[in-house]
Parts: sequence; C-alpha cells; structure tokens
Amino acid sequence: MRPNQLLAWSLPYAPLRPSPGELQTIGAALMTPMGLRSQAPGTPGYHGVHRGDPAARDTAYHTGTVWPWLIGPFVASWHRLGVSADQTLSDADDHLGEYGLGSVSETADGDAPHEATGCPFQAWSVAETLRARRL
Repeated sequence: MRPNQLLAWSLPYAPLRPSPGELQTIGAALMTPMGLRSQAPGTPGYHGVHRGDPAARDTAYHTGTVWPWLIGPFVASWHRLGVSADQTLSDADDHLGEYGLGSVSETADGDAPHEATGCPFQAWSVAETLRARRL
C-alpha cells in the first residue's frame, strides 16, 4: 500500500472521493506519529530505515520512509468527507521541539521509533501541517 491516491483525493476538484474505509485502511497501514510512510511495512521491498550512504537513502525514500508533508493530503481527504482529523495533527506536535524548534523534519524512519532524518527545517513539511490545520 502507498499514499499516492491521497494526492488525487485531496485536490479541491478531485474527480473521485475516498470512502471512510479506504482512508482508515491507509491510516492503519501508513500512519506514524511523524506522518505517513511511503510504503506499508510487510510489503515487498519495504525499507523501514532511512539511513546510510546516498544509494541506501535513495532506495528507502519511496519504500517506507515517512514523509511528514503527506499529513496534508491525508487530512484534506478526510475533510472532503466532512470528518475532522485533528488527532492526526496533534500526534505530530511532539516533534515541533525535537530538532528544529517549531519546525518539521523532511523525513523519518518508517520503523519505530520513527527518528527524524533529512533536513530538520523542511518548508513543505511545515507548510502542509499548517495548511491541514486550517481546514
């Protein structure tokens, strides 16, 4: 399972609407306290750690790494159904004082404890969190 369909569902004039069951399935498979993984654990090719040399990190990017900015499309998809996803946002609040005060990291490990990786001050992670809070 991957988060790709969230991008289509979250668009203002999206041709398709998610069902609550689909969003619950995605959340159960991909959600971490830092955001959504790029691939579900247990699926072929899953990499739960975003560490190592450039080749290892590049491999993990789209095979399990957590992308905090994906919270925006996830919350927006729920919002299209008229459902609040406030708990999703509050789960990430602890990270705001962890590395870059008041900022959100670029990525995190897909496996617990979901340590932050990449840039500690990532604009798109911050922007999507703020956008989702305004929905």
